[in-house]
Amino acid sequence: MKNYMVDTMIINRILDYSLDLKFFKKQDKKFFVTHVQRDEILNTPDATRRSELLSIFKEITESVSTESALWGQSNWGVSRWAADDLVEKILEKLNKEDKRRSNPQDALIADTAIKNNYTLITEDGPLYFVVTEIFSGSAQRLDSFLNSS
Repeated sequence: MKNYMVDTMIINRILDYSLDLKFFKKQDKKFFVTHVQRDEILNTPDATRRSELLSIFKEITESVSTESALWGQSNWGVSRWAADDLVEKILEKLNKEDKRRSNPQDALIADTAIKNNYTLITEDGPLYFVVTEIFSGSAQRLDSFLNSS
């Protein structure tokens, strides 16, 4: 079975492009998210869109705890305190690539994907680069994933 970590942007793309959920419901694939993606969806201002995103989120994914915690970002009970500093290193590299407010959340998602050997599905260029080129993690762009399914 192939395991994937789904970036929040992918859940948005599924809705925006009206993608068939069959690509995400195959027996040989499993899709994971953390509280980070749920929190980002819950912050969607438009109530209708938020509801649609949550529906996709619940239908195709399974939640796991983040493998690390960052102060001000992580939620109690669904985050672990790591014995290493990988999440901080990822955050540092993301900030060097493109300083954005979402980098701490992206670092938590990337750290969890890398530590669990999940393939991260993302459309975020800097996140893709940091995961694959700097930390030798596995990541795919959405079109690549869809073409391989």
